[in-house]
Amino acid sequence: MRNFPVIVLASVSAFLLGLSAADPASAAVHLRFDPPDAVVAVGDTGRLAICIDDTVDVRSIIVTVSYDSTIVHGLGGQAGALYDDSGYFVFQGFEADTLGTWYGYAIIMGADLHLDGPGELFVWDYVAQAEGVCPVVVKVTEEDPAGVYISNTAGDWYPEVILPPTTIRVGHGVSTADLPGRQNALDLRLWPNPFNPRTFLEFSNPQDGPVRLEVFDVAGRSLGVLVDGYAPAGTVRVPWDGTDDRGLPAAAGTYLFRLRCGSASGTGRGILLK
Repeated sequence: MRNFPVIVLASVSAFLLGLSAADPASAAVHLRFDPPDAVVAVGDTGRLAICIDDTVDVRSIIVTVSYDSTIVHGLGGQAGALYDDSGYFVFQGFEADTLGTWYGYAIIMGADLHLDGPGELFVWDYVAQAEGVCPVVVKVTEEDPAGVYISNTAGDWYPEVILPPTTIRVGHGVSTADLPGRQNALDLRLWPNPFNPRTFLEFSNPQDGPVRLEVFDVAGRSLGVLVDGYAPAGTVRVPWDGTDDRGLPAAAGTYLFRLRCGSASGTGRGILLK
């Protein structure tokens, strides 16, 4: 896994997560790319999904994928239909800062929540730009020997997740398609980021009204509510000292922030260093 954006990409190990490996089941969790070994024409857009057929519960997916950027060009990624249809609040993101690599995540926020497979966990949209065969594989490195992670209801990581590679075969042809985009209504900024142990979260409240700001770990577990009350319109700045709702220091790792201002919402992410 990798750090969330705002800093240069880096592998995320168990240390970064601040979590130990889970032991929810002895069997591996099996994922698959769908469609397998896709065939598209040059100029066509396509969508590659990561799906689960197992019946295990899923709270989070975090994955890094490599592909041949001379053959296909990535257009974006997002949580799959299983998350969309759940009705839960999902913290999600997609990064493609390095050619030939993308990184995606989808995490349910809230206590004791999960998805039940089978279904679609994450999707990647691309356009075919040159003839050839593009391998699509989970990217593993010495620092990140897994590359793909699934957590359960409690936010613990399954000890083994398997996602076999696939290919995209590109030939001749031209077509276009409009792909939906997503953006948050509110911009939540952190400074400094990374931080140790204190950071400030800043946002522009669109109007007088209720504001709620909550912090989560990357497995979707709440560490506490930083703000829950009325705030006037304008810039709001909230400190976080890197502790949970019991006053205990949080472990080093990536943390997620959910903001709600009336009917508007936004998310942020930051990295606590030790």
